[in-house]
Amino acid sequence: MASLVTYKKTKKYQSNIIEPAVEFEEAQIPRPNAVQPVCPRRSNGSEVGGGGGCKGAAAAAAKGAAAAAAKGAAAAAVAKGAAANGHQYSWREKLAKHKDELAKGVWGYWELGAWKPLAISARKRARLRKEVLLAGEDWPYDPPRKEMRNKRKGHKCDRVSAEKRAHTAELMKKMPEMLLDYKKRRWAKKMKEEEEKKGKTA
Repeated sequence: MASLVTYKKTKKYQSNIIEPAVEFEEAQIPRPNAVQPVCPRRSNGSEVGGGGGCKGAAAAAAKGAAAAAAKGAAAAAVAKGAAANGHQYSWREKLAKHKDELAKGVWGYWELGAWKPLAISARKRARLRKEVLLAGEDWPYDPPRKEMRNKRKGHKCDRVSAEKRAHTAELMKKMPEMLLDYKKRRWAKKMKEEEEKKGKTA
């Protein structure tokens, strides 16, 4: 509990009216750097419960802080010892144990027409993969990735419009021949109609 500095200062004030001198006693003043616990007080300044609750709360807080510090120190010691013994990342042993199983497939394999999952679960497989990659090693058991699509599909109306424009360009190249054939057909039709008229009049 924080220490307090206590001092007493007496002041006497004499008014014009004859009255007895009044003494003022200043309360205990804490040091600037001291941390004071917050305790409930009554209107007359006394602590609620006689001050025992405040002292008990401060003692419990100090005890909890000491326990947390001890627990953290113990965990750090365990981690340090595990790292020193080489058992913090035992991924080499796990990889050697499940190497044949991982080589069979990513999620499983077919055997005699039946699908069989791997003996190692997906969670343990992912954890082992993470440990291997964190150690800077390669993980050759990932499924093959497809080539990334770098061409967007776009809208159908744009594709149809492009096809129409290409078809129109090809037809425009054939336009002189098409006009010549059209004129020939018109001329043959006209000559046939004139011959029919001559045959009727004759």
